[in-house]
Amino acid sequence: MTSMKNTNVFRAVSLGLAPLMLVAQSAMAAIPEPDNLLYGTVTVDGAPVTASDSNVSLVLEYQGRVIDSYTMGEDPAAQNRYVLSVPLDAIDQRRDGFLRKGDVLTVRYQMGTSRSAATEVVVDDRGTSVELNLALRGVDIINGPDPNSQDTDGDGISDVAEVAAGLNPFDPSDALLDADGDGVNNLDEYLAGRDLNADDEPPLLIPPNDIEVPATGLFTKVDFGEATAFDALDGALKATNDSRPQLAPGAHFVEWRASDKSGNVATATQLVIVKPIVNFHTDAVVAEGSNVDLVAELNGPAAIYPVSIPFTVAGTAVGGGVDHTLASGEILIQNGLRGSVNFQIIDDGDAGETLETIVVTMGASGNVVLGEKRVYTARISDENIAPTVELVAEQGQGQTRLIVASGGVVTVNALVHDPDPGDSHSYDWSFSDSQLLEMDGNSSDSQFVFDPNNLSPGFYRVAVSVSDASLAINRTDVVIAVLNEAPLLTSLDSDGDGIADDIEGYVDTDGDGIPDYLDNLEPENLIRAMAAMGDEYLIETEPGLKLSLGYTALTSKKNGAMVNVEDIALAFSLPPLKEGEASEKFPGGIFDFTVSGLAQPSDSAYVVLPQLAVIPKRAVYRKYSADTMAWNAFVENDRNAVYSAPGAEGFCPPPKTAEYKPGLTQGDWCVMLLIEDGGPNDADGLSNQSIKDPGGVQGEAVSTTGSSGGGGGGRFDLFLLLLVALSAGLMYRSRNRRIHSAW
Repeated sequence: MTSMKNTNVFRAVSLGLAPLMLVAQSAMAAIPEPDNLLYGTVTVDGAPVTASDSNVSLVLEYQGRVIDSYTMGEDPAAQNRYVLSVPLDAIDQRRDGFLRKGDVLTVRYQMGTSRSAATEVVVDDRGTSVELNLALRGVDIINGPDPNSQDTDGDGISDVAEVAAGLNPFDPSDALLDADGDGVNNLDEYLAGRDLNADDEPPLLIPPNDIEVPATGLFTKVDFGEATAFDALDGALKATNDSRPQLAPGAHFVEWRASDKSGNVATATQLVIVKPIVNFHTDAVVAEGSNVDLVAELNGPAAIYPVSIPFTVAGTAVGGGVDHTLASGEILIQNGLRGSVNFQIIDDGDAGETLETIVVTMGASGNVVLGEKRVYTARISDENIAPTVELVAEQGQGQTRLIVASGGVVTVNALVHDPDPGDSHSYDWSFSDSQLLEMDGNSSDSQFVFDPNNLSPGFYRVAVSVSDASLAINRTDVVIAVLNEAPLLTSLDSDGDGIADDIEGYVDTDGDGIPDYLDNLEPENLIRAMAAMGDEYLIETEPGLKLSLGYTALTSKKNGAMVNVEDIALAFSLPPLKEGEASEKFPGGIFDFTVSGLAQPSDSAYVVLPQLAVIPKRAVYRKYSADTMAWNAFVENDRNAVYSAPGAEGFCPPPKTAEYKPGLTQGDWCVMLLIEDGGPNDADGLSNQSIKDPGGVQGEAVSTTGSSGGGGGGRFDLFLLLLVALSAGLMYRSRNRRIHSAW
C-alpha cells in the first residue's frame, strides 16, 4: 500500500526539505529545469524505517537504470524520511539520465542484497514534490543479486547474468524483454533469482465462483462450473479439479489445477457449500403425563452453525399447558446432526377423551433444505401403550456384539421405553438360546447375565419378552458372536474416520452389528451395504428409525448388509449350491437388514436399497423365508410396496422423494421398499415395531453351461423346488432352529 500527495516544490521548505532540493544542471545550452522531489516514510510490516537504519536505501529507477538513491539518515534534515531527486529537462533531444513529464519511475526498498517489489510513480509537472509513503510487507522483500556487482549497462542485471542468459551487457533495453516468453521480463526474473531462459512462470488460473447448492440426498451431484487457465507461452489451458461430483452436505474446498508444457503448475481453490436436508423424526403415539422430544435431524453436517429450525404448532390438542406445553418456536442445532425440544403431555385425568393430535410444521431456514418429513404428528392416547424394548449387550469395554469367550461375563440390558410413565414391567428371557445360562439368579429382571467362557465359537441369540402392568407385550432379540479371541487391532484406520482401530476397539456403540473400528456412520438410519465401498451404497430409512444388520448379514462376517445366496445357505444350514445356482440371479444384490424404532406396532417403514447393477427387465423383488426355505415375491398392498428411481451407481435419493415411481423400472439404480411391521414381508412375522428383510431384485433366468435358458424360472426355480422337497429331512442345528422359530 502506498499513499501519495503532490505539493508545489516551494512548500517543501516547510517540511525542512529545502536544503535537499537540487537544481537541474544546464548543459548543451539547454533551458534549466528544476528537479522534482520524491519523499516519504517507509514501514515494513507496520514497523517504521528510521534514520538510524543506515543499511536501508531507497532506489529510484527508470527503465532499469538507477536515477537516484538515498540511504536512510544520510541527510539529518530529512529526519526519518527518504528524499529522491528526479532530474528533468525540456530540450528537444532528451539528455541521458534526465526525465520528462509522464515518464514512469520505480522506487524500491533495498537492504543488502534484499529488495522489495517496485512501486511505480509517474513524473508530474516540473518543480513538484511528491510524498510517497511506502507500507511494505516483509514477505515481499526478497533476496536478490548483489547490487554492487558489475552492471555495465545499468539495467539492473549483472553482466555475469546477462552473458549467461545470452543477453547483451551493453544494452539496457534487454532488461525489459522476456527471453523465455513466460510473461515475466528478464529484470524481474533476475531479481527473483529465476532462470531467465526457462519457462518457470505458472499459468494464470481463475477458479469458478464459490457456490452454495441444496442437498438432494446423502450425496449431491454438483456442477462446479469451469475454471479459466492461460499461459503466456502455451495459450489457453484446461483446468481440472480433484473432487468427485457427488458431495456430502457441508463445506468443501475444491482444488483446481492447471499445468503448462514446461510442467509449471498453478492451483486455486473454490469453496462449495452443500446445504443439508432437515427432517423431523417419525410420528409418535404418546401418553398423558409423559415427556416427549421433538427432534429435527440433518442428513449431514452444516457449513455454518448454529442451525435454527423454526416450527409452528397446531392440532386438536390444546397447548398452553392444557393438553401439552409445546409452543411454536425453533429447534437449535448447535453442532452435529440433531437438535430437539422437550415438551410435556398433560395428564388431565379424563380417560374418555377422543384421540387428540399435536401437529408440528417445519418452517424454512436459510442454511438447510426442508426434507420430506416436515410435518410431525404426536397422537395423545388415553389407552395403555405397549412398551418398546432394545437389547444392548456389554462386555468389558462397552456395548458390543462381538463377545470374547475369555473376556468375562456378558450383561444384556433390556432398555425399555414406555410412553405410560407409571407402568411397571416384567421380563421373560426364556426364548434365548438354551446354551446361554443366566447367572444372576433372576430371570425376570431387566438384565440377562451369562459367562461365555464355556461356549463354542458361533452365533447365539438372546431374546426377551417385556410386558407392562396391562399385559401389553413387546418382544425383541439380539444376535451375538462368540469368538475365541478378540480381533487384533492396530494403528490402522480401517473406516477412514480419523481414529485408529486400536483406539475405537471392537465395541459397537450404535448397536448396528458393525464394530466401531469399521463403522464411521453417525446417523442411525443409515447402514452400509458393503464395508469396503466408502461413501457409496448406503442403505437408508426414515430419520428416527434405526437400521442394523440382519441375521445372515451378521453371520456372514462381511460387516455390511449385502449378502448372497451362499451366505443364506450357510446361515440356515442348507445344502451347498451347485454351479449356476448362485447370486447372479440377483444382479443388484441381496440385502439383509433390520429396521427398528417404529412408533407403534404394524407401522410401515420406507427403506432405500442402492443396487449393484441396474434393474433388469421383467424384474421381481423376492424375499427369503426361513420358515419355508423359499424365495417368495414381495407382497404388495396399501401398506407394502416396491418403487424404483434412476439415481446413479452407488447413490440414491432419500426415502419418499418424488423420484421414486411404483414398480421396478428397467435401467434404474435405486429400489425403495415400503414394508409393514408384522405384515407379509416382515421376516419375523411379528408386530413388534421391528422389521426384518432378507431380499433382492431377481431378473430373468441367466443361461449357464448345460442349461437351455429361457423364462423367468429356469434352473434357479428348480433349485428352490429341490430345497422345499428336502426341507422335511433337513436337520437344523439347535441354535439356528431356535433363532428363527421362537416367535
